Amino acid sequence: MLKMKQHLLFVLFGLLSVMPFFLCAQIESDTTGKAASEPLEIAPEFPGGVEALYKVIENNLEYPPEAQKNNIGGRVVVQFVIDTLGQPTKIVVLEGVSPDIDQEAMRLIGLLKDWKPGMYHGKKVRVQYWLPLTFYPDDTVIKRRKKRRSNR
Repeated sequence: MLKMKQHLLFVLFGLLSVMPFFLCAQIESDTTGKAASEPLEIAPEFPGGVEALYKVIENNLEYPPEAQKNNIGGRVVVQFVIDTLGQPTKIVVLEGVSPDIDQEAMRLIGLLKDWKPGMYHGKKVRVQYWLPLTFYPDDTVIKRRKKRRSNR
């Protein structure tokens, strides 16, 4: 697989709205495995914060060669649970693009290890997340966005 760092736009409901996304996460019950929407006392936190999370994804992306060759890209929504040990578990694709891109999105989420677990009523809890990852087979969109940002 090719390293294609510039071909993934990692979106977490916008860079500036990361905290509301985290705080609205769902707590997964230890006994039933079902999720319930509850306000967290402390949301799970990736070591080094959001910027470090972006770096892990950017540095490890391997755009599937067949998808790139066929100009296939799009948004993959991945659901996962940060367990009480701070590890991503139960990684599934809710909305996919193609099997190889979906698999790469799941692999990338699996690399996001060692979170500080979420807390609820003073106890570590499992917290469910949904994370959209947008894959671009070429850098046209990324160049356009960079140009717009530089014109501000």
